[in-house]
Amino acid sequence: MPVYTQKDFTAILDAFRKSIHVQIHFITPLAGGLPGNEEGITSFVQYYLKLIPGTPEFDSCVERIKSAEAGIIDTTPEEGEVEEEKSYSVSIIRRHNEYRWIAEHQIKALLKQAASRLGIFNAKRGSKGDIAEMTAVKAISSSVIDPDALWQIGICDKNGHPARSEFVCTKGNVTGPSGKRSIVTYAECIQDGYLSFDICFPENKLVMKDMLEILAAASQIGLGSKLSIGNGKFEIISAEYEEKKAKRSRVAELCVAE
Repeated sequence: MPVYTQKDFTAILDAFRKSIHVQIHFITPLAGGLPGNEEGITSFVQYYLKLIPGTPEFDSCVERIKSAEAGIIDTTPEEGEVEEEKSYSVSIIRRHNEYRWIAEHQIKALLKQAASRLGIFNAKRGSKGDIAEMTAVKAISSSVIDPDALWQIGICDKNGHPARSEFVCTKGNVTGPSGKRSIVTYAECIQDGYLSFDICFPENKLVMKDMLEILAAASQIGLGSKLSIGNGKFEIISAEYEEKKAKRSRVAELCVAE
């Protein structure tokens, strides 16, 4: 009796899919939207505030930021009549060792958004499920940071090394029933990043022409956080695909009974 492994099942899926190899370059900053954890906050204090790890000032600052993340600071002036509160936060990009990375589900969410804007889901019933459930996005080339976790797509510089990040401060104001609130966010950003990945999708409802149009729209929408102020836009350096021949032969080979 034949025994199949996940490698065999992956081959079965790949036989039904077409792959497009994509390399993109961010032309506006890629901003992180993940709430700052212990590692992200300490990185912010060290590289943005220029404090030395292990010193009392460093530890005190980390604790203050962590407490501010959970609360709101009242900044109403003593002589003022309008109450004002200041909300403080730190957001980061996903990280693995020295790499910052984008998750597969983030790119798939962008593909769905782009397809929706183009009206593809309405024109081709069932195509949304093909992207959401049957499409895979995998890191390739210099964006591979863990061969066993290709859903982590590493952000690189132009030389293929891990891209460097910095923290950028943005400020805004909102007014609600509780009064005026000033929002201050320190977001981790990458100014000049590159991603390389495969999009593997079933050519059932969608054809390659559709995916190329989706990629074109996606570059305009952008990836990451703070898209409303123009962040996350990218240019597509290359999008290359190979025609597969006899795509069902591998499935037939695996399913032959002994």
